[in-house]
Amino acid sequence: MYNRLIFDHEMLNFLDRRQDRISQILIHGMSGLIKEEGNFIKRVEGTIDTLSYLPTKKYSVIKEDQSKDPFGEGVGRQPIKVGRFIRKFLSENAFQEFGIKDSDVEKFVNSYK
Repeated sequence: MYNRLIFDHEMLNFLDRRQDRISQILIHGMSGLIKEEGNFIKRVEGTIDTLSYLPTKKYSVIKEDQSKDPFGEGVGRQPIKVGRFIRKFLSENAFQEFGIKDSDVEKFVNSYK
Protein backbone atom coordinates (compact mmCIF):
# COMPACT_ATOMS: atom_id res chain seq x y z
CA MET A 1 0.00 0.00 0.00
CA TYR A 2 2.87 2.39 0.77
CA ASN A 3 5.93 2.70 -1.46
CA ARG A 4 8.32 3.31 1.41
CA LEU A 5 8.54 3.16 5.18
CA ILE A 6 7.20 6.11 7.12
CA PHE A 7 8.95 7.06 10.37
CA ASP A 8 8.10 9.60 13.05
CA HIS A 9 10.44 12.61 13.29
CA GLU A 10 12.56 11.18 16.12
CA MET A 11 13.25 7.92 14.29
CA LEU A 12 13.87 9.68 10.97
CA ASN A 13 16.41 12.01 12.61
CA PHE A 14 18.21 9.01 14.11
CA LEU A 15 18.40 7.27 10.71
CA ASP A 16 19.55 10.46 8.94
CA ARG A 17 22.45 10.88 11.39
CA ARG A 18 23.68 7.29 11.03
CA GLN A 19 24.61 7.24 7.32
CA ASP A 20 25.10 3.45 7.22
CA ARG A 21 23.67 0.87 4.81
CA ILE A 22 20.84 -0.25 7.06
CA SER A 23 19.69 3.32 7.73
CA GLN A 24 19.83 4.24 4.06
CA ILE A 25 17.83 1.18 3.03
CA LEU A 26 15.20 1.91 5.68
CA ILE A 27 14.89 5.54 4.57
CA HIS A 28 15.13 5.06 0.80
CA GLY A 29 14.31 1.38 0.37
CA MET A 30 11.97 0.28 -2.36
CA SER A 31 9.70 -2.73 -2.68
CA GLY A 32 12.51 -5.18 -3.47
CA LEU A 33 14.40 -4.26 -0.30
CA ILE A 34 11.58 -3.75 2.19
CA LYS A 35 8.99 -6.37 3.11
CA GLU A 36 5.34 -5.29 3.39
CA GLU A 37 5.06 -6.08 7.10
CA GLY A 38 3.76 -2.72 8.28
CA ASN A 39 4.58 0.95 8.49
CA PHE A 40 4.44 4.11 10.62
CA ILE A 41 7.48 3.23 12.75
CA LYS A 42 8.36 5.00 15.98
CA ARG A 43 10.24 4.44 19.24
CA VAL A 44 8.28 3.13 22.19
CA GLU A 45 8.60 5.75 24.92
CA GLY A 46 10.34 4.62 28.10
CA THR A 47 12.36 1.91 26.35
CA ILE A 48 15.85 1.89 24.86
CA ASP A 49 15.48 -0.93 22.36
CA THR A 50 11.86 -1.17 21.25
CA LEU A 51 10.00 0.27 18.28
CA SER A 52 6.36 0.00 17.33
CA TYR A 53 4.72 -0.19 13.93
CA LEU A 54 1.28 -0.49 12.42
CA PRO A 55 0.92 -3.96 10.83
CA THR A 56 -0.44 -4.06 7.27
CA LYS A 57 -3.60 -5.83 8.43
CA LYS A 58 -4.39 -2.75 10.60
CA TYR A 59 -4.13 -0.20 7.76
CA SER A 60 -7.90 -0.39 7.40
CA VAL A 61 -8.27 1.28 10.82
CA ILE A 62 -6.67 4.51 9.59
CA LYS A 63 -8.14 4.23 6.11
CA GLU A 64 -11.69 4.01 7.49
CA ASP A 65 -11.21 6.82 10.00
CA GLN A 66 -8.93 9.51 8.60
CA SER A 67 -8.92 11.30 11.98
CA LYS A 68 -6.95 8.42 13.54
CA ASP A 69 -3.24 9.08 13.96
CA PRO A 70 -1.29 6.10 12.56
CA PHE A 71 1.45 6.86 15.14
CA GLY A 72 -1.07 7.09 17.99
CA GLU A 73 -2.34 4.52 20.41
CA GLY A 74 -5.56 2.61 19.86
CA VAL A 75 -4.94 1.73 16.22
CA GLY A 76 -3.34 -1.67 16.78
CA ARG A 77 0.36 -0.80 16.91
CA GLN A 78 2.75 -3.73 17.42
CA PRO A 79 5.92 -3.46 19.57
CA ILE A 80 9.13 -5.01 18.30
CA LYS A 81 12.80 -5.01 19.36
CA VAL A 82 15.12 -3.06 17.05
CA GLY A 83 17.17 -6.03 15.80
CA ARG A 84 14.07 -8.09 15.12
CA PHE A 85 12.54 -5.11 13.30
CA ILE A 86 15.51 -4.97 10.90
CA ARG A 87 15.34 -8.70 10.19
CA LYS A 88 11.56 -8.58 9.76
CA PHE A 89 11.37 -5.52 7.50
CA LEU A 90 14.48 -5.90 5.32
CA SER A 91 14.17 -8.49 2.58
CA GLU A 92 16.68 -11.25 2.02
CA ASN A 93 17.58 -9.41 -1.18
CA ALA A 94 18.56 -6.33 0.87
CA PHE A 95 20.86 -8.42 3.08
CA GLN A 96 22.52 -10.06 0.07
CA GLU A 97 22.71 -7.09 -2.29
CA PHE A 98 24.20 -4.75 0.32
CA GLY A 99 26.26 -7.35 2.18
CA ILE A 100 24.56 -6.77 5.52
CA LYS A 101 25.85 -9.13 8.18
CA ASP A 102 24.73 -9.92 11.72
CA SER A 103 27.52 -7.67 12.97
CA ASP A 104 26.02 -4.73 11.02
CA VAL A 105 22.65 -5.35 12.66
CA GLU A 106 24.32 -5.56 16.07
CA LYS A 107 26.13 -2.24 15.51
CA PHE A 108 22.87 -0.61 14.46
CA VAL A 109 21.08 -1.91 17.57
CA ASN A 110 23.89 -0.76 19.89
CA SER A 111 23.86 2.68 18.28
CA TYR A 112 20.10 2.88 18.70
CA LYS A 113 20.36 2.02 22.39
